Amino acid sequence: MTEGTIYVLVDDHKGIFVHRFKTVLNDDELLFTNDNSFFNDKIYRKDRIGELWEVKGAFLANLPSL
Repeated sequence: MTEGTIYVLVDDHKGIFVHRFKTVLNDDELLFTNDNSFFNDKIYRKDRIGELWEVKGAFLANLPSL
């Protein structure tokens, strides 16, 4: 995983999320951040992540830039 890269996470208990990877906290936990300052950083336990997808691109018709 690369710091600053956007990932789609499937949390087996809470659903699907899109976050920017920040750092590995320890053997069991990953820290993610969000570009929207309304949301706090989020810690995910590795054993609760069912799937993890790196975002390579997006088709956005109305967004100025990422």
